Amino acid sequence: DVTGRLLRVLLAVNGKKMQVRDISVEGDAQIVETQTAEIGAAPFRLTGDAVHVTGADSPQTKALLAGKPAEVSGRGATMRGATVHFDRAANRAWVPGPGEMTLPLDRAQASLFAANGSARQSVGGEEQSKPTPPALVTWREAMTFDGQTVQLRGDVVARTPSQRVTAPAVDVTLMQRINFA
Repeated sequence: DVTGRLLRVLLAVNGKKMQVRDISVEGDAQIVETQTAEIGAAPFRLTGDAVHVTGADSPQTKALLAGKPAEVSGRGATMRGATVHFDRAANRAWVPGPGEMTLPLDRAQASLFAANGSARQSVGGEEQSKPTPPALVTWREAMTFDGQTVQLRGDVVARTPSQRVTAPAVDVTLMQRINFA
């Protein structure tokens, strides 16, 4: 699904079949993945003032997003910055400069929040689990993400419902890898 004010498309013709190879969208640009490799996986959503995708018809897809902010979301994580780079084959995303990212919290972290009351609520007298909010991380210099490890540089602040961590640099390893395929 593609929306925007100006759309440029490079089509690859193979016999009677045509496929989008490259696409550039400008002005309120949005590209939403319509089919995921994994059943039930959240689709990728690319938004920004401009979104440029190359190799869209292959596993070598690369994307460059620019905006105020540009955003890549899907598979449980969201990245925002003035510029967001995405390389599907390398399973890598990066934001040069300041930005923010939301990361899913694992079940162990959710149970810790439940112990202090922030992840449970009472409905009709019965205690119900409610979804654990993701961690919000901000930085001032750069972020790189390979699907499992996030490297953040420059006045990093990470917040969860019950914690706040600040440091000049932070490396975070997710328990479960996020696959961009």
